[in-house]
Order: sequence, then C-alpha cells, then structure tokens
Amino acid sequence: LKKTEKSLCDLDALRKLIGVKISSSGGNRVVVDFICPVALWVDEQNVWELYPFYKGASLYSILEKNSIKIQEECLGELHNALFNSVSELQALGVLHRDVNPSNILLLQDETKFQYDSESNKYFGVIKLGLTDFSFCSLENSIQVSIGNERYSPREQLLGKAVKSSDFYSVAATLFYLAKGRYPSAEDKVNLQTGHESLDTGSLGGFSASKLWGDFLNDNASQRPPIEDYTLRPLTAPGPGNFLGVLDLDELGLLVLCDYGFEIIPKNVAQKYLYSKYNYQLDMQP
Repeated sequence: LKKTEKSLCDLDALRKLIGVKISSSGGNRVVVDFICPVALWVDEQNVWELYPFYKGASLYSILEKNSIKIQEECLGELHNALFNSVSELQALGVLHRDVNPSNILLLQDETKFQYDSESNKYFGVIKLGLTDFSFCSLENSIQVSIGNERYSPREQLLGKAVKSSDFYSVAATLFYLAKGRYPSAEDKVNLQTGHESLDTGSLGGFSASKLWGDFLNDNASQRPPIEDYTLRPLTAPGPGNFLGVLDLDELGLLVLCDYGFEIIPKNVAQKYLYSKYNYQLDMQP
C-alpha cells in the first residue's frame, strides 16, 4: 500500500480505538478483521458438530454446510454486533464494501465451550469478525477503494459517503441473520449490484416491491442519488429527507433517510413513518 505517514498514523489510531487486525494481502487490498465478542448458546446435540468449525469459520459454513440451528437469542446478538460494528467503523471513515456470508467470520477466543446446567446449554464466547474494509483518512488525503471486483468497481471514496450497494448488502445480511441462514448461489441474487437484483423478489420472502418505498416510483429521478448519503444511525435533529424502507421481517423495518438509518418495530411503523416523514406505508403483503 502506498500510504503517507499521516495515513499510517490514522491506521494505527484505528487499531487502538476499535481493536482491529490490519494486514495487506497484496496489491492495494487490505483485509481487516473487526472483532466484537458475541455469546453463543447452542443445544447439546449441536455442540460437537459446531466445535471443529468455530475457529475462523464463516457463519455460512456453520449454518449452511452443517445445518446447525443456533439459538434465536444468539442470532439477535449477532445481528446487533454486525449492525453496531458497521456503524462504528463508518463513523471513523472506514467503509465496509463487501458484506457477505464469507466475510463474516466466527473467531473463538481462549474460552472453550462450557456447559451451563441451569439453562441446559453450552456456552462459548465467539468473536464476530468482518473482513474487507475500505479506508479513507479523516482528511480525505488518501482514498483507497477495496473490495471484490465481482461486486463493484473500484470507485473513489468521497469522505464517508456510502454506495447503495453497502446499504443493500448490510440490510440483506441482517435479514438473513434473522432468518438463521444466508443467501446461496441458488438464490441467484447479487447483493451488491443495486435495485435491479433486489427488485426481482428472489430474496426468499423479502417484500421486494416495498424496497426503498417511493424511491423506486416514477418520481425517483427527482431524488438525489443514494451515493450522496451516509449510512449511519440517525443522530441529526429533524426528520430529514425520507428515502425508503426495507422489510427485515421479524426484525422490523429498516428506514433510510439522508441522515442515516434506523430500525423500527412493524406495529408502530405506519404511525411513525407518517408522523416523522409524512410517508403513508402500505402494510399489505
């Protein structure tokens, strides 16, 4: 990596702030493992099947290849960890360009699986690792686009701006986390290519027709491109410019506006969206 001294300092500061492992894998590619601890509870019948795969295995390999049913509370923690990790990194000017099953790793620490007699579960401290991040310094003096060319071109990063593909991939990943599975080749969905692939209704129960709400209607051309917006939790005052809503099934609705995103429960969605964004949501399936 051709970096200035300043940019190297930025990376060192990043290491200390969030405890990431940063390494170069050749060319202009950087691999980052963002580690956040997650408690994993599994049934007794699954613990020995899971054990050989815990170290450095992706959730795809565990859930898909071994058909292991992880407890619902664990999925909730994994989803929160992923959601918070991406948000924290975005705030530091680090963008995740390629959220997909193979880039979400389970890393085991020194703790072995322990049996909890009260709950009749095996307990292990699992670390959730997210790989393949892009870096841009806080002063935008260096712009390095990192990602898989199969998903997106190596475009220039503009500060903390985020592409629509980042939002799609994060949202879809959260959806599949909630469902206890991940997209596979059979789904025939590219999570990084934008509206067209997600609008086919092929995401296994997604309300694809509701994707982005009125962002996909005839007035879409009047709205600024989604690339101009930053993916982050809503922190700015006021409602902002409403862009759309994505159905995350039992997780609720993922709402995007120009200030960022938020997840709201479905039972308050209609009233909430109308009062805050003046948007009439059709809750029909």
